[in-house]
Amino acid sequence: MLEYPDNPIRVQRPQLWIIDLSRDRKVRTFEIPESIVQQGVGMASLVVDVEIESCDKAFAYIPDLVQGAIYVYSFEKNRMWSFNHSSFSHNPERANFFVAGQRFQWDDGIFSITLGKRNTTWRPVYYHPMVSTSEFTTSTATLQNETLANEGSYESHFQSLGERGPNTQSTMHHHDPETDVIFYAEVNRNAIGCWNTQNNFTTENHDIIQLDHKGLIYPTDLNADVNGTIWVLANNLPTWIYARLDVNQFNFHVWRQTPRKAIAGTKCDLY
Repeated sequence: MLEYPDNPIRVQRPQLWIIDLSRDRKVRTFEIPESIVQQGVGMASLVVDVEIESCDKAFAYIPDLVQGAIYVYSFEKNRMWSFNHSSFSHNPERANFFVAGQRFQWDDGIFSITLGKRNTTWRPVYYHPMVSTSEFTTSTATLQNETLANEGSYESHFQSLGERGPNTQSTMHHHDPETDVIFYAEVNRNAIGCWNTQNNFTTENHDIIQLDHKGLIYPTDLNADVNGTIWVLANNLPTWIYARLDVNQFNFHVWRQTPRKAIAGTKCDLY
């Protein structure tokens, strides 16, 4: 789907492409069936759950911000199933944004999923809608249970962790396994936030590792490379949508830092 303003163009059905980067080859293409999603315009991100010694048992978790759903793909079964829950929806009380001089209201639901450290056979799953300042949790054991998804009796498997704090609406977030810290791209205050998962989930235990009203206007993406370095892309999207970009200045910025240096001196630094 090409999302031109007021003129979206459907090119093909949404697909998953599975690529073996070590051999530079496509392993498989999976077309997401209409029974899962009609158009696929709301799939903003994807997280892969895989262990080196068992690649054939890999899973992919895909949040859908429009449908308010999580889609789960099993490589072993070559099938996909979905979960729907009230915590996947946006919070209307957090719909007001003020970014780069632009005031607007959005309704984006579940946007980002990140996985914590493995606990014996499962991992904690952290997720949030973009239009929300709350964080929620479930487990990979829940998401990987196709029978549970089909039965629909899983309301209690998805729980609220609590509030991150005012204006902490976030696009992407990422859990760093070395420090056990989750990093957030906070679009409503041009910042990168953090929470150490060894601490209780309270507003007081969250902190800002970077705040920049020029170089971090709308941090749209946050991820880590194979060495653990955090990368953030800011793209000034609200200005492009509601005003006009100044072509005489830089409108796209990339920020990077190692997790330990990023959290040094913050509430997320327990070392």
